[in-house]
Amino acid sequence: MRRIHLGIALAILAATDLSAQTPSSLALSKKIDELVSARAQQDGIPLAPRADSAVLFRRLHLDLAGTIPDLVDARDYIENQAADKHVEWVDRLLEHKNYQRHWAAVWRNILLPRTTNQQFFQNNVGFETWMRDHLQRQTPYHQIVREILTQAGGVNRFGQANGSQIFFQNNENKAENLAATTSRVFLGIKLDCAQCHSHPFAAWSRDQFWEFAAFFSGSTPGIVRPFMPNAVPVKVKEIQIPGTQKIVKAKFLTGDVPPAEGNALEQLADWVISPKNPYFAKATVDHLWIYFFGVSLMEPVMEETTLEQVAHAELLELLAKEFVASNYDVKFLLRAIVHSQTYQRASEGAGNPKDSLYFTRMPLRGMTAEQFFDSFAEATTYKDDGAAVLAMRPMGFGMPATTPRGEFLQKFASSQRGHETQTSIQQALFLMNGKFVQERTDVSKNPSLKIIVESKVPIKQKLETLYLLTLSRLPRPEERQRLEAHLQEGIAKGETSRAWSDIFWALINSAEFRLNH
Repeated sequence: MRRIHLGIALAILAATDLSAQTPSSLALSKKIDELVSARAQQDGIPLAPRADSAVLFRRLHLDLAGTIPDLVDARDYIENQAADKHVEWVDRLLEHKNYQRHWAAVWRNILLPRTTNQQFFQNNVGFETWMRDHLQRQTPYHQIVREILTQAGGVNRFGQANGSQIFFQNNENKAENLAATTSRVFLGIKLDCAQCHSHPFAAWSRDQFWEFAAFFSGSTPGIVRPFMPNAVPVKVKEIQIPGTQKIVKAKFLTGDVPPAEGNALEQLADWVISPKNPYFAKATVDHLWIYFFGVSLMEPVMEETTLEQVAHAELLELLAKEFVASNYDVKFLLRAIVHSQTYQRASEGAGNPKDSLYFTRMPLRGMTAEQFFDSFAEATTYKDDGAAVLAMRPMGFGMPATTPRGEFLQKFASSQRGHETQTSIQQALFLMNGKFVQERTDVSKNPSLKIIVESKVPIKQKLETLYLLTLSRLPRPEERQRLEAHLQEGIAKGETSRAWSDIFWALINSAEFRLNH
C-alpha cells in the first residue's frame, strides 16, 4: 500500500481551485516549446531528450519545494507508470508548505540587495516570514510589489519591520540605492552606471537616473524605523544631483511626469505595476526564467539597453502577456514552465554555451545554500524541530542563532548565477571534514542510518535505500557491484559500519548530490 502524507493529502484538497489553471498552463507550455524548438531548429542546435523519470522528479522537488524528495516518494514516483504523474506532483508541490518556505527565500534572493552586514543579514528572516504570509494567502505578485514600494503594512506584533520596510532598510533608505534596486529587480533595467555619468552607448542618461531617484527623495538616509505603524507619505518629488547645483523633478523611465499632488511612492508603485508598463511583467518573468534555466531571456542580463535587443524577444513577450492576463499569478507561470518539454530536457552533456543560450538542454545548476542544507537534512533524516524556518532569527544582543542550518547558510551563501556556482575550498572542507556532516553520515551517530544498515534485509535493498535517500534514484548495476565489493571487504575486516558510513559519505559528497541536474 502506498503511503500518502497527511500534509500532501490536505494540500490536494486545498488545490482544487488552483488545479483549474493546469489546462491553460499546459497550453502556454506548448507555446514555449514551439518557440524554443523553432529557434533551435533555425540555427541548427539539436534538442536534448527528456530527462530520466527519477532525475526529473528530483529536479521538480528542488525547484518547487527547495529540497530533494524523501525516499518513499522517490520510489513511488519511479514505480508509478501513470501518464499524468508529473502534472499530479506539480499540483501537490505547489500547495505544499515547503513551497512557501522555499519560494520566500527565492524572492528574498531576487528582491533584496545582497550584503554581509549583520543587521541586514538578520532582516532576511523578517522578509521571508512576511513573504511566506503573502504566498500562503496567494497574493498576486503585483500587489506584493505595490506594498513593498509604498512602505505599506506596518509592523508585526513583535514590533518587527515588514517586508516593505526591510526593502528600504537594506537599501539604506538612500534614494540612489532604492532607484537602482527598483529599476533592476522590478523593471529589468540596470541604471547603476548612469548614476555618475551618462554612458555613451547606454539608453539611460544621468538625468534620467536622478529623475527616477527623485521618487524616493523623501526617504531619510541611514534612519531605520522598525516601530513605525505606517510610513510617512512621501510628497517630495525632486532631488539635487550630487556634485552639481542641478535639481531635477521626478519622472518615470518612460519620460512621463507624475501628477503634482499625491504620494510619490504610491504614484511610482502604480506606474511600476501597471499593465501598460513595458518593463514590469517582462522583468518578472525573466527572474523566473533565470531561476529555472540560469540564463536570462535578455542576455546579457539586464544591461543598460532596450528591450528590442533581447535574444528571445518573442518568448519574453509571450510570457509577459500571459502573466498579466493571469492577474500576475506566479504559480500559473511556474506550472507553464515546469510542464514544458524545455524544462524536462536532460542535462547530460551540459556545458555547450549554445545549449544554455538556446535552452535546448537543461543546465547543471548549483543548489542554493537553503536547498543544499534542507536536502542534506532530508537525506540524513536530520530533524531540527522548526529551526529550519528560524535558523537565522537573532538571539539576545543581536547575535545570530548558532544552529547547524544558520551556520551552513552563512558558509554557503553565494552571489553567483545558478549555472556557474562553484564550491569554495572552505565549503569543500566543511562537507568533507565538518563535524556536523561527519556525525550525520556516521552509522554509529545517526540512529536512522543505523536502523537501515542493521535491518534484516539483503545488501541490495539497503543500497537501494541509501541511493533513494541521497540521489533519489536506484543504483546502476555497475555501481551496485562496486559497492557490494567494498562492503564485503569491510565485513571481512570487521569494519562493517565504517564501510556503510564510507558509502553514505561518498554519496552525500558526490557532484550528483550537490547539483540540480
